[in-house]
Amino acid sequence: MPERFRKIAAGAAIALGLAHLIYGVLAFKALTPEHLWFAGAGIAMICVGQSSWRAPAYIEAGVVTAYLLVMVSIMPLPQIFLGMAIFMTLAIPNISRRKV
Repeated sequence: MPERFRKIAAGAAIALGLAHLIYGVLAFKALTPEHLWFAGAGIAMICVGQSSWRAPAYIEAGVVTAYLLVMVSIMPLPQIFLGMAIFMTLAIPNISRRKV
């Protein structure tokens, strides 16, 4: 995947993770287990985006894509489809270029 395209997708992943954290603060009025799980998902998105920024991180992006695939079957919301598109962009081209 061209470097520039990968960095754009990684930046989008970081932005989605930050939006996830901000929305969690607004949506949950108290620190609950649900809020912590929600925040953890945002932190994971940020971490995968940051690791993909420096070098292809196809395993991490693949794990998040698989997680979002399960999520979309339970909650088919636009933001989940957006996340799938972002993380698939980071995962699939890197797998196809991997030397075996």
